Amino acid sequence: MARVHDLSSVGPRSLGSERHICCSGCTDGGGRSARSHVSATSDEDLLVAVLDEVIYLLDAAGVVPLDVELEPVDGDLEARFATIDAASLPLVGAVPKGVSLHELHLASGLAGWSGSVTLDV
Repeated sequence: MARVHDLSSVGPRSLGSERHICCSGCTDGGGRSARSHVSATSDEDLLVAVLDEVIYLLDAAGVVPLDVELEPVDGDLEARFATIDAASLPLVGAVPKGVSLHELHLASGLAGWSGSVTLDV
C-alpha cells in the first residue's frame, strides 16, 4: 500500500519542503535512481506531472519508483526517484498508460493530504 507523507503545503509556489511517496513492504531499490525536472502551476498539475514520470519510468526504463523527493531547482522542481527493477515485482493488473484529468481531486485538510486520481490502462 502506498503512503503519501506530507507535513506542509508544498506546491509550485511554496517550494520549501518535499513530498515522499513510499511503498511499504518493498525492498531497497539497489541504489538505482532517476531524476526528472517537473513544473506545474497547481498542486493537481504537480501530482499529474510526477505520476506521468512514474508511468514513463515503468514503460521506458522498466523500473518502479519506491520513493520520490521533490526539490526546488531554478524555479521548477527536480524529482529524484529511488527505483527498483519492475521485473523483480509480481505482476498485478494492467500497466498504466496515462493519468486521467477526469475527476482528479487533491486537497489539504486537518488530517493531511487526500486525493484521488484515475490511471488510464
